Amino acid sequence: MITSRQQRILNQLIESNDYISLQEISDKYNISDRTVRHDLLQLEDWLRQHDVILDRHRSKGVKLLHDPQQLKLLQEEFEERPVYMDAKQRISLLLKRLLQGNEVSITSVIDEYGISKSTLLADLSDIKEWLEQRRLELNKARGIIAVRGQERALRSAYLELVRTEITEDKLLRYMFDRNKEVSSNISSLKVWFKVEDVEVIFAAIQKLEGFAGMQFSDAGYTTVTLHILMAMERIKHQHSIEIDQRLLDELRVTEMFRLIDEHVRPMIESHFGFKLPDSEIGYITQHMLGAQKQHLPVKDMVFVQLAEDIISRTEKELGYRLKLSDQVVQGLSIHLKPAVYRAKFNLQSKNPLLEQLEQQYSSLLKVLERVVNEVMSKMSITFGRDEIGYIMLHIASGIVPQVSNVNKRVIIVCGSGIGTSALIKQRLAFIFPQLEVVRTCSYKDSAQLTYLDTDAVLSTVDIGHSLPMPWLKVSPLLTAKDQQSIANFFGLTYKAENVTALAIQSVNDIIRIVEKSASIHNRSKLVEDLLFFMQGGSVADNEDAYSLAELLTPDCIKLQEEPPDWEEALRIGSRLLIDKGASSIHYEQKLVDMINGNKHSFLISPGIYFPHAYMPEDVVKTSFSLVTFREPIPFGPSKHSVWLMITLAALDKEKHITALSDLLEVLNDRRFVEFLKTASNAAEVWERLSTKEGL
Repeated sequence: MITSRQQRILNQLIESNDYISLQEISDKYNISDRTVRHDLLQLEDWLRQHDVILDRHRSKGVKLLHDPQQLKLLQEEFEERPVYMDAKQRISLLLKRLLQGNEVSITSVIDEYGISKSTLLADLSDIKEWLEQRRLELNKARGIIAVRGQERALRSAYLELVRTEITEDKLLRYMFDRNKEVSSNISSLKVWFKVEDVEVIFAAIQKLEGFAGMQFSDAGYTTVTLHILMAMERIKHQHSIEIDQRLLDELRVTEMFRLIDEHVRPMIESHFGFKLPDSEIGYITQHMLGAQKQHLPVKDMVFVQLAEDIISRTEKELGYRLKLSDQVVQGLSIHLKPAVYRAKFNLQSKNPLLEQLEQQYSSLLKVLERVVNEVMSKMSITFGRDEIGYIMLHIASGIVPQVSNVNKRVIIVCGSGIGTSALIKQRLAFIFPQLEVVRTCSYKDSAQLTYLDTDAVLSTVDIGHSLPMPWLKVSPLLTAKDQQSIANFFGLTYKAENVTALAIQSVNDIIRIVEKSASIHNRSKLVEDLLFFMQGGSVADNEDAYSLAELLTPDCIKLQEEPPDWEEALRIGSRLLIDKGASSIHYEQKLVDMINGNKHSFLISPGIYFPHAYMPEDVVKTSFSLVTFREPIPFGPSKHSVWLMITLAALDKEKHITALSDLLEVLNDRRFVEFLKTASNAAEVWERLSTKEGL
């Protein structure tokens, strides 16, 4: 018998057409190399009993060697029921049966799953809690269990469950890569739906595209397909949707309702063998209207005006003008129309990127949530956090500027829509200026690419069809791991982050060690030279260096501030630099993200914080800001107690070093530090700094 994790690894091997590295398995299941090897040994023994060989390659990894017929028998065995089920799998399968509309006998579940009554009761307790969170009720009576609740809530829960098993990647590969190899590798899809049902729904959507003269995004295809499939499962068990009559009347007069009624309804009724009530046509219409469309001009000026208002207010809030704002308006306008339908019909779904967006742009998301919903209040529409995340992708694409110097051409394949692809394009432009993004395309259109179109493809989804050029899968937010993968893929270098804070800590430690055993003739110059050296510079006179008084001016000093938390504290220092015209909101956001990530220690001395990042593309001129706090503030996940914060925005890694060394020298003066802790006059602080610098 094999464990549930080993079975998931086996499914991964079945669905792969190539070797899978041990590191990939380790990363996917968050297990050690030793555990990977143990799982593979057990799998190898189990597979041998089924006449399937697990081929091991020292550098490539592992791959299944099998007869096609044997693979088919193996898959059928899995589809019938897993070899081994843990509690999570049992709960998932039982929820599936209940949400399809079945009434299930407790005795039959115990017999079928081979579990005790106490185990089943424990599973049902977890199921009850899961359902209650979705406003549904688990009903138990006379040995029968069933789920009760509003039909819309039941369908929403069903779809959420389906999405945990059927990823967008897998569904796209099946729908658009119509070959036997891909069709045989969709075991998770077959557990939930019949393949022929998927094909009929997909054909109906494509037909609708033609008659409506529109194009769904990849995400639109998968969302609409799953919604209709799930609705058919519910209807099979005599559970039809109910729609408010006024809303149904409103939908009936739309062109979309007419097209679905004429072209989609006959195909579905013929295949599934039952009549669809008008309420179900209305339900399908809602989802078709809410499916995002790509590359289509926005004829409704109201959405253009909404987009312009959102961007204008966001710029005012941030104190920073977006780059390429016309393009951002166009992309956001296209997004807003279906987004309004989704909100109106309560169809807002989970945003798979939200967790990453929260980590990288948390403060900007808070600003957007308020600004966007203030604008949308004109239409009595409120967007949830997930939809705000999608809008965030459009806004973020206007924050990162473009850079030239190109020597490689790439095409971005993105299933998440215009905003995501625009953000990837702009981040690539800065991190890898050697790459030119020729264009973006959907998964569907990627099958038509030729070697003349591009040198390579970067895709946010796994590509199941063959391409005449190399391709690499990346996250839509281009994580540090993605950046390293891209660098290795193209053989490029990319911009690393600054290490000044670490250098300062090291220099301070070295100075203390030297002072124990020797006299320092010129402490300030030694600090300066060591900082140059620690950052890879040459130890030499720097004639172009700025003085401290030049970089830290009175208008960039604030004293005795009382912010509510560390993020607001950081923004005080950052806004001084923005107001001076030295840096940008994107630079500020990067500092917030770095602190949240807890991977960068900006604490250069007890109580003294030095946030900074090497991002010359978002810095206009080199400058410092200095802020003291009336009471120490715990900063970031590490909760370092901070009373003094010095924020740096630097165009390069050298010209601020002299001023920085002078500042460190001043901060080693205990009398000045005691004065600074209670000082309330910025001009007086600046005068003392200037005097100490020798001006």
